[in-house]
Amino acid sequence: MEIFLRWRGIWLNMLRNSRGFFLVALLLIAIAMGCSSTPSSSSPGEISNNFKLAIEKRAVEKSIANSYNATIDYDLNFVQLTGTYKGIDAINKYYDLKEKTDFFGKEYNDYFNIPNSQNNFYLKADYRVEVQVGDILSISGDGNSWAGGVSNPTLYGDVFDLNTGEKLTLADVFNIRTDEYLNLIFGEVAKSINKEKAEGNNRYTFDDAYSKDGQATIKKEFKPENFYLTDKSLVIFYPKYSLGAGAAGTFKFEIPLDLIKDKLKIATSKIRLF
Repeated sequence: MEIFLRWRGIWLNMLRNSRGFFLVALLLIAIAMGCSSTPSSSSPGEISNNFKLAIEKRAVEKSIANSYNATIDYDLNFVQLTGTYKGIDAINKYYDLKEKTDFFGKEYNDYFNIPNSQNNFYLKADYRVEVQVGDILSISGDGNSWAGGVSNPTLYGDVFDLNTGEKLTLADVFNIRTDEYLNLIFGEVAKSINKEKAEGNNRYTFDDAYSKDGQATIKKEFKPENFYLTDKSLVIFYPKYSLGAGAAGTFKFEIPLDLIKDKLKIATSKIRLF
């Protein structure tokens, strides 16, 4: 009580003159700013507040006719980034170029060249941000197209360095030799396939993923760019027809990060979901 009364007296004396009132106001402002300020460094497992990142979608919906008068309906959703990372512009330009070359380029349009067709063909793609791991951004996508016959499902995966905009490879993600991480991946893929087979899923063209034929197919059809990250896994994917008949669709295998975190360059503790 004595301390309280002493401080009360000091405050009253300061308020009795204009200069004292001004000092009190400054003190209150400083206290308020101190309480509401955001620390510049991040806590473990969080992304630094020094860099900002926001995710939007850029939709492209078009219907065009190619040289064979076949109509193609496009329904595309790309990721559009805003923020303060230096690599954001490069990542956005990557998807701008992908739209023009992969989806609206002459080579892809010729895929739909069926003379005198009255069908409306389609091409769809939907990209999404999976996770931010430190300064790395992982993006995945699902696609589908139809040009008569059966549909053609597709998977996409891109991993970027937010500071440079560079598209990363598996060598940028792992801290071990190429042969070591490839053997790890092929082993996990084989284990997943045999588990599916044991559960009655026979969509693969080989009987045993560890057999000579199984290993040869898994390695031959593997594309090192076909991967992305989630908050829990490194995802490896194979396209339609690669490991099984067309009716089997695409093939996706998840390798838990907890299993390989000591073999990765990235800090899996610093994860941000969107």
